[in-house]
Amino acid sequence: MAEPKLIPGFRFHPTDVELVMYFLKRKIMGRKFPVDVITELDIYKYAPWDLPDKSLLKSGDLKWYFFSPTGKKYSIGGRMNRATEIGYWKTTGKDRSIQHNNQLVGMIRTLVFHIGKAPKGDRTDWVMHEFRLDDKYLADQGIPQSSYVICRVFQKEGPGPRNAAQYGKPFNEKDWDSEEEFDCVQAVPVAVVSAPVPILPSSSYISAANDMHPSASGCIGPTPVSCLSRLMPSGLAQPSAPSNQVDNGILSLLSIFKEDNTLARNENNESEVCAPCDAAEPWQLGFQDAATPMMQGIIDLHHDIFFFLILILVFVSRILVRALWHFHYQKNPIPQRIVHGTTIEILWTIFPSIIPMFIAIPSFALLYSMDEVVVDPAMTIKAIGHQWYRTYEYSDYNSSDEQSLTFDSYTIPEDDLELGQLRLLEVDNRVVVPAKTHLRIIVTPADVPHSWAVPSLGVKCDAVPGRLNQISISVQREGVYYGQCSEICGTNHAFTPIVVEAVPSKDYGSRELNTADIDPLLHPLKDLLPVLIDGDRHEGQSFRLSDFPSTMPEMFSDALRSGVEVAYHKE
Repeated sequence: MAEPKLIPGFRFHPTDVELVMYFLKRKIMGRKFPVDVITELDIYKYAPWDLPDKSLLKSGDLKWYFFSPTGKKYSIGGRMNRATEIGYWKTTGKDRSIQHNNQLVGMIRTLVFHIGKAPKGDRTDWVMHEFRLDDKYLADQGIPQSSYVICRVFQKEGPGPRNAAQYGKPFNEKDWDSEEEFDCVQAVPVAVVSAPVPILPSSSYISAANDMHPSASGCIGPTPVSCLSRLMPSGLAQPSAPSNQVDNGILSLLSIFKEDNTLARNENNESEVCAPCDAAEPWQLGFQDAATPMMQGIIDLHHDIFFFLILILVFVSRILVRALWHFHYQKNPIPQRIVHGTTIEILWTIFPSIIPMFIAIPSFALLYSMDEVVVDPAMTIKAIGHQWYRTYEYSDYNSSDEQSLTFDSYTIPEDDLELGQLRLLEVDNRVVVPAKTHLRIIVTPADVPHSWAVPSLGVKCDAVPGRLNQISISVQREGVYYGQCSEICGTNHAFTPIVVEAVPSKDYGSRELNTADIDPLLHPLKDLLPVLIDGDRHEGQSFRLSDFPSTMPEMFSDALRSGVEVAYHKE
């Protein structure tokens, strides 16, 4: 394919909507372009500094665009193989949405190039924005599954073009969807400027790459957050987080936060609010921060008992040291022969009996409160243990054929970890629950005994074959909570983590569950039911009134407490 000849001053500055709605959409549908300006290239076969020379446009711009096929790394699932001969592209930050006419039409993923073998590569200042069309939009438009993405490659520290929104005429989708074929007439060039190929940087690598697995309190990165916005109408999509412009760029990605939400910066210097996460940290001696009343009770009981233990330790140590000091054979060559003492025998019998009583009373109170079952939970989630993954079922979300929302949760291999993710603790599909809501977790195995344990939530429930065990929890704050199987279940027992994400109740219905690996034949997402908000009704859809936000009308309060499931059918 010959390179297009460009007139002086030509610059290619498409907007995000133009890239996905015109260029990518026409490419997927097999339509021609009036001028070929984007090269079709498997960019993962080249180093990033070799890509500028492969671009069709030699216009002096310092951003280069390519159509790249979406090859997969595994026979199942949606993960792409982003490795090159000398390194790999690694995702950073959180995917950003592309909206057109209040509809989600595409997503943008930011990747940074690393030299070396994952996950120990050295980070460079080469950045790629990967544009893709939204799966739901493709299905609604009757377009085949996307086989291409658009990749925009640039060097972060180099000067780049201005804001693309300042260029071009307004978007006209009707003109762009035209089936008319074009006869390309190339202009006579006056000056063709070839973009210089930057040499491989050596001193500009970001040192933050040395900390590829930050502490749990710095859990920043793409959140494989869950599944419920794919079940919701597009009008209920969660609005994107506000952004602020800063100068320090992605260095803020390794900002450490604990209780409060922290602003992390992506490659476009846009701030993103990240929820705190709770997991074990190196050399940690104490408990993880409590997220439920049960865990808070465990911590308080531990501190109370530890106080008594310190008193006993000090008292016994004082007696022991005094006995060793005063009753040494040099000071008492003739030892006293005391064989009976009524007073001391009474004391060492009564006090050791009183101390366990002070420990037992609060212990039993906490034990019985942990075993208390909420009669009318707002939601029930089934956790089924397998060798070596977990299956979760949201029984309160039923499709028209009475199928529940079910998905599997596998640990993410170490080679596929992204910036900020925790080794051996991340999963591809998280369990998403609303905060400050009474939940019931039903635990059972499909094969051998397992256990469902999340320390920050204060729960550990054994999964016994042939039995259904249940626990009741109420997560009091938003965040990401990590746990692991606590019952030896076979060879890969250490590779079955648990990740629970708590989101605000008002936002719960609009959160997206990562269901890329769910079998569409078993789980028809188009039929799964939304949580109805503000009285919206959809024919044939059922819902639980207990899933309404707290601002629901007072008339529904009785039904909310009873957890009645209601179905709306057109008369």
